Amino acid sequence: SAAAAALGLAAVLATSAPAAAGVTIAGFGFNTGDGVTAGVEFTVTNDDPASHTLTEVGGAFSVGVSGGEVGTLTIDTPGTYQVICEIHSSMSGTLVVN
Repeated sequence: SAAAAALGLAAVLATSAPAAAGVTIAGFGFNTGDGVTAGVEFTVTNDDPASHTLTEVGGAFSVGVSGGEVGTLTIDTPGTYQVICEIHSSMSGTLVVN
């Protein structure tokens, strides 16, 4: 039916939506802004030339991003997370998931 076809198209459009802006890594630091939304894919943009990770200290999540690249991550559980870079021990920050 036309309704079923329209629903199928809506599902395809919803799954192909771009990731929300999230965390930027620059100057060997994390800019987490106002945080991210639980269950919504967001970007992790690495503006440094070096590779970095955005890793929760307890191992709940981690994503590696090469220098100058963009990765994506989805965190399902709201909370305030302490994050580090596993490559550069001097890098740490806080990420709020609403």
